[in-house]
Amino acid sequence: MRLIKLSIGEFPTGEDVNRYFRSPESELRSRTPRGTFVFPKGWIAKDGLNPGDTVLFSYRADVIYVGRARSGRQPNAIYTPRLLGVRTRD
Repeated sequence: MRLIKLSIGEFPTGEDVNRYFRSPESELRSRTPRGTFVFPKGWIAKDGLNPGDTVLFSYRADVIYVGRARSGRQPNAIYTPRLLGVRTRD
């Protein structure tokens, strides 16, 4: 099980979080494969996420979304966190 704390710097309001996870036009839903979630480099060890692991997303101390990993950690060659605004490679 993995707990992901969503930043108020990246998501100033709860509505921003909901839009990110639920809006058909959101960045999250437009990725291939759909639902790919990006973590900053170094946040998850190579063996720190496995297929089938439960992933809990919290915002302001409340668990608000629960997901299940389809894969382990993948190289971050396409996407970077929105807050950084730069493209990098793992």
